[in-house]
Amino acid sequence: MKLRGCLLLIVSFVALIASCSGALLMYVGINTADSAEYAEAFIDRLESGHLDVAYDSTIPAFKQEQSLYDFVDLIDTMAEPIRAELHPWRDRTVASRNLVKYRGVLVDGYGAEIDFDLTLVKQDGTWNVASFTGPWRQTAGAGAWFKVVPRTDYLETNSK
Repeated sequence: MKLRGCLLLIVSFVALIASCSGALLMYVGINTADSAEYAEAFIDRLESGHLDVAYDSTIPAFKQEQSLYDFVDLIDTMAEPIRAELHPWRDRTVASRNLVKYRGVLVDGYGAEIDFDLTLVKQDGTWNVASFTGPWRQTAGAGAWFKVVPRTDYLETNSK
């Protein structure tokens, strides 16, 4: 009888933990659905080569710190075509003060993976990109900031 009571207690405890974990995942998913959709759209624009449209979806501070030319130049320096992947459930934060951060992986022209942080800000009811940064650049502020070695073909083209 004691064994049966212990098993019932253990099963109940595991069920409680599982339901709380599921509820937390659901809360995060619902809370970040709109910003996650916008983050995916930004990444899709980068991957499809629509860098001007991606740049247009940034906040004014981003545009003030980095011109369209500098943004396109940075992305072209890293990879062409660019491939990126967001980690939708692993590295997602709940929006706080209309700010949310996502993490992902960028694959450069050589197949090397570069981690990135994508910070979104909600302004006037819509999400906009505040920063798109690589490792060691998270505190650089608004703009797209990465520390990478340029592609060989990019160096050859621009050194002439």
